[in-house]
Amino acid sequence: LREGDRVAVEGIASCGTCRYCLAGTYHFCPSIRIVGMTIPGGYADYLCIPARHCFVVGDMDLATAALAEPLGVAVHGVRISGLAIGQRVLVLGAGTIGLMAVVAARAGGAGEILVTARRPQQKAAALALGADRVFDDADEGALFEAAGESPVDLVIESVGGTSSTLDTAVAACRPGGTVCLLGVYTKAITFPALFTVVKELTIKGSFVYNRVGSRADFDVVVELLRRRGAQLAQTMITHRL
Repeated sequence: LREGDRVAVEGIASCGTCRYCLAGTYHFCPSIRIVGMTIPGGYADYLCIPARHCFVVGDMDLATAALAEPLGVAVHGVRISGLAIGQRVLVLGAGTIGLMAVVAARAGGAGEILVTARRPQQKAAALALGADRVFDDADEGALFEAAGESPVDLVIESVGGTSSTLDTAVAACRPGGTVCLLGVYTKAITFPALFTVVKELTIKGSFVYNRVGSRADFDVVVELLRRRGAQLAQTMITHRL
C-alpha cells in the first residue's frame, strides 16, 4: 500500500502472527477484532486497520467499493461450499447478504439460482442480480415444489436471527448436498438432525472471509466489483443520507 491509495477494507483485524494468521485462515485468529463491534467502526472520520486487511480498488467509486464487505461474506461462503459449475442453488433470504450470495453463486458457476424474499424490492433486486426464480418466503409450498423439480445441490441460508430457515434448508436440499449458514442466529435453534443424517448433508458454517492460497476472498471481490460494480451499486444502494 501507498499513502493515498483507495482501498476496500475487511471488517476485521487479526494479530498476523498466530498459526491461523500465518496459514491464511486469519478469521480464526484467537485475537480477532471486529470493526464496529470490538474496535471503533466506519462511521468515524478515521479507522486504523492493519495493511493486510486493505485491498486497493484504484479509481473505483468508493460507494461501490463499500459493497466489498458484504460481497466478501458471500464469496467466502460460496468458496468453502465447493459450488461446482452448473449446480442448482437456493438462497434463503434476500437481504444484503442474500443478494450478494446471488452474485457470488452466479460468478461461481451456478446453473440455476432460486431465492426466497419477503419484500417486492428484494424480489426485484434478486432478479436484477442474477436469480432465475424468486419465491415469497411465506410460500414454502411453491418453494418445495420447485425444489422437487430438480435436485438443489447447495442451500445458502442468509436469514439467521430467530428464524426456522435451517429446517427449510435441510428439507429443500438434495441427499448428499450442502447447506451453508451465512445468517447469524441470535438464539439456540432446533437442529433437524434426523433429516441431516438420513440425507447425509454437509452443514457448513461460514464466518466473514480469509485467504486461500495466493488469493484472498477480497481479491475475488475486487475483481467482481470491477466487472459488475456499476450494476451492484445501482441495485443495492437505494438511499444516500
